[in-house]
Amino acid sequence: MKKILGFFLLIILALAVFLFKSPSRRDQIIKFVKGEGELKGELELVNQVPLGDLPLELDMVGSNLLTWYGNRVKFTSSKGEVLNDREVLLNNPAISVKDSVTAVYDRGGSDVYVLNSKGDELGQINGLRKLSYSSPVHGFIALVERTEQGEALSFLSYDGVELFKKELKGRHFSAFSSSKKNSYYIAGAFYSTGLDLVPNLFIYDKEGNEVLNQATDFVPLMVNIDDEGRYQYLTDNDLYFGNLNSESPAEISLFYHILTTDYLGSRKLVGLSFGKTIGILTEDRLLELGYDGELLVDKPITGIYSKIQPFGNGFMVSGEKGLKVFEFGEEVYDQSLEGAKALTNGNMIVTVSADGVRWNTMRYKLD
Repeated sequence: MKKILGFFLLIILALAVFLFKSPSRRDQIIKFVKGEGELKGELELVNQVPLGDLPLELDMVGSNLLTWYGNRVKFTSSKGEVLNDREVLLNNPAISVKDSVTAVYDRGGSDVYVLNSKGDELGQINGLRKLSYSSPVHGFIALVERTEQGEALSFLSYDGVELFKKELKGRHFSAFSSSKKNSYYIAGAFYSTGLDLVPNLFIYDKEGNEVLNQATDFVPLMVNIDDEGRYQYLTDNDLYFGNLNSESPAEISLFYHILTTDYLGSRKLVGLSFGKTIGILTEDRLLELGYDGELLVDKPITGIYSKIQPFGNGFMVSGEKGLKVFEFGEEVYDQSLEGAKALTNGNMIVTVSADGVRWNTMRYKLD
């Protein structure tokens, strides 16, 4: 009998370890127990290392820290190990980071270097024309090149194989992205008449066919699309929703309008982030919307915050003086950040100050 009981206890213990080591299972457990008490988080220090020279820019690439010095880019692991310290031999170097991939490119030049989360080279793209911007997007590299007729938008593989290219005569791209499986490409663009800006939203399928060309009231500043054809775009203060596969023509071409007239009123829009939900940061509130436009969370915020990023099942908001973490629509963590900067990759939180770099994980408890 004792052997049988011991066997079952061993199974239960192994199952518990499995559940809590798996983020998705852990999330399910947190959701299940949340109703039994107030969920609170606390940062658990993983490692701390000196910062060294003050960088021009900081970012997280996976769990590693990227420090950008203009002519040098360094990748440091959460253990404090320098994984890569690369000299950048470009005339006018610039950098962009997304999806654990870094693009180092020559603004106004012709070259892009694609690096993984450790700083190792994934590929090079050369021979471009007056490159104005480059960014990783869902496993591809997006490029904007200047031509005599205007700007050209391209999506390429890391080794330079062209997947998609569009030239819009006289227009300038303001925002662009692609769906994760590269089923759709979406771009906001505008041209100037001398007195006014004339903006448009363009969506193309993977064969390069134009499936939407829609005049917009204001210039799209941020765009997003999924493989089902649901898309969103942000202007100065307004967020619009559309669905290419909707049976309603209004949902395809007219969009569902949200924000200023519905939720924000006269509040200033500070930031927008696409995570498991859509996070919207205003000067005094955090809103979470579903990808169908449904309002899920509307929480007041005290303090001054300038950035919102996906974290866990919610978002982290941060500014010069503090950070807050929201999970399942509730504030679970609040920290003062005098003289420090906070970064996250969605699972870890890194704080950077003159005292050094601290890698932290979030530990939850029920009060």
